[in-house]
Amino acid sequence: MTGAAGDEQPGAGACEHARAMRSGLDGFWCVDADDRVQHLDTRALRQVGRPAEQVLGRDLWELLPAARNPLARLLAQVRTTGEAARAERDLHLCGRAFEVHAVPSDGLVGLWWRDVDDRVREAAERERALLVERQARRAAEDARAELARQASSDALTGLANRTELDRRLRAHLTRDGRAATVLFLDLDRFKPINDSLGHAAGDELLSRIAERLRLLVRGTDVVARIGGDEFVVALLDEDVTSAAAAAEDVARRILDAVREPVRVDGHRLAVTASVGIAVGAAPGDADALLRDADVALYRTKDAGRDGVTWFDAVLRQQVQDRHQLESDLRGAVRAGQLALAYQAEVDLRSGEVVGVEALLRWHHPTRGPVDPGQSVDLAEQTGLIVPVGAWVLDTALADAARWAHLEPFTTWVNVSARQLARRGFADSLLSRLAAADLPPWRVGVEVAESALAEPGRVGAELAQLSGSGVRIGIDDFGTGYSSLAHLSRFPVDVLKVDAAFTARAATARGAALLEGITTLGHAIDAQVIGEGVETPEQLRRLRDAGCDAAMGFLLARPVPAAQVPTAPLRPGLLR
Repeated sequence: MTGAAGDEQPGAGACEHARAMRSGLDGFWCVDADDRVQHLDTRALRQVGRPAEQVLGRDLWELLPAARNPLARLLAQVRTTGEAARAERDLHLCGRAFEVHAVPSDGLVGLWWRDVDDRVREAAERERALLVERQARRAAEDARAELARQASSDALTGLANRTELDRRLRAHLTRDGRAATVLFLDLDRFKPINDSLGHAAGDELLSRIAERLRLLVRGTDVVARIGGDEFVVALLDEDVTSAAAAAEDVARRILDAVREPVRVDGHRLAVTASVGIAVGAAPGDADALLRDADVALYRTKDAGRDGVTWFDAVLRQQVQDRHQLESDLRGAVRAGQLALAYQAEVDLRSGEVVGVEALLRWHHPTRGPVDPGQSVDLAEQTGLIVPVGAWVLDTALADAARWAHLEPFTTWVNVSARQLARRGFADSLLSRLAAADLPPWRVGVEVAESALAEPGRVGAELAQLSGSGVRIGIDDFGTGYSSLAHLSRFPVDVLKVDAAFTARAATARGAALLEGITTLGHAIDAQVIGEGVETPEQLRRLRDAGCDAAMGFLLARPVPAAQVPTAPLRPGLLR
């Protein structure tokens, strides 16, 4: 018998259990053993969208084909076990999700449907929200990890950066008894490669070298790039003895690895490394280790590069002395400890004094006279050359008034590339000349030969000075970096031949070199002055080579401005 909702058909009693729950249902069906519909309520009719006469007695699967798989399994389970069961997955009608309760009774099975679409959608939405939250959390964690990586690593090579190196060193040294050895290395002559082939080639070379360094150490050690072509390898060991022993081997392998040529864009690039090593075990040694290894590195460079220097007690004392001397030099100008001595330049034809070179002198209150070369080098390396150089210019211009009656007469002042690289140097010097009421040709600016390799700002300042009448001289010519192209591009009035050539002038090779330099100078319309003359034979050789003037102890020693000789030299001295 079949019936719709409200019918009291003989078979309808089989669904009494479901009817009792009808208040919570969204559709109720009864099917027989052949899966034919025996009863359904009005809500079930709405589910299929048909009148009762088109549904009762029909095969369930004709009416609900999409639900066959899950419902067939559910019906089979109920009929086999004789117990009620429930299914709620993959059951959809009219685009909504349902759960189905199946209850067996009198050979029939009652199926009551509950609309759970809102619940399913809410659960899905919660799951999507959780997924989005998990993805956002993962993205935030990845971003934090990437920021941490960027903060601790070098962008070009992927090695540790200075911050990470410092952190790892400090963390290691704070553990009792732990030691570390720092190998500070710098690539020799990297700048010419970077300048000639471009930064891309230079970066590729640095990356290749970085990878080689990474392969040389243990996983517990640190390899860092701390800027430019400078790298640090920190060996983190248990004690000082093992640290020092490991460093010797690693340093040797670093030198070998760096020497191996690198091919970049068809170019075979060969570089070497200078290495400085320092070892320590105290918790506060991190900064000191890097500083000491850096000092040792530059001692290696001074010794010829491509080697290793250990920082030791002797080097430490030298560093301490240097730091103290640097501190003293900072106050030397204010304390009136600096002075100028002037060495005369003598015309080799007439014997007249045609100029002087201003030479810096520093009389230290406890050390006494400081070696001139040491004080100038210290000023150059510390940047003090700028204030010291300004004092030298002011003093030399004031003294030049003493020789205003002599003509021709030039007061030469040594000027560093660092001073010339400061914008406005030429304007400042010209203003000083005007204030001192001196014509520009009364003053000459001497620059080191190496300054010719820096044509930019240096060249612009020299050109402005030369165009205003200030004379330009190249000091210690023949010992630095120059070429005919540089000499032709720069305004040069005087070449001062280094004393080393004067000392060898008595040999055939030395005489030939001296004559060649003189010929070169005259070819560019420059006067040639020989430096370091100590014997009559050297003076004769300079004159024979065609030099225009000379200076040295044989002719005149450096003296205060008031003692500069102005009378012509004895005629016999120039014969």
